[in-house]
This record gives sequence, structure tokens and C-alpha cells, in this order.
Amino acid sequence: MDKQAGGPRFINQYALYVEEAGSMITIHNLQSHDNLEIYKNAFNIMDKYFPDEEEVDAAISTPSLDATGTFADVTAPQGGFSFSQQ
Repeated sequence: MDKQAGGPRFINQYALYVEEAGSMITIHNLQSHDNLEIYKNAFNIMDKYFPDEEEVDAAISTPSLDATGTFADVTAPQGGFSFSQQ
């Protein structure tokens, strides 16, 4: 399953196996191959199955907003907040 079909938090187990075996680096290096067809295939594999760190970070750190544009999952402590220790 590719990264788009699984959503931003989906982890492709097969992609992890490829990465653990060191093959992701080989595929990445093939993106600089002289043969245009090899370059395209390597690029498409990297783009489809291996997300960029920026994409992962953006998916994780995106805040939840409600319909009015305010943060949806913010709750205030009961009884307010005090800096003094009680």
C-alpha cells in the first residue's frame, strides 16, 4: 500500500523492510542514473512509498481545528490555573 492510500500516519511494513535492508539508499541513488527510464522508476518508487521527513512532521504536527477555526481539542483545567503550589 502506498503512503497516499494509507493516510499520513500509515506505516508501510514492506517499505520498512526495504529501508532496514539498506535498499532505500540504492533506490535513492538510482535517481541520478543516466538512463531516464531508471531515473523515473526510482523517483516514482521513492515518491510513492517513502515519505519525506517534512511530510511526516507536517502530518503529525497539524493542529485540529473546528468549523470556526479555533483549536478543537483544547480543554482548560477545572478550577482555573495557579502558579502557586497548593
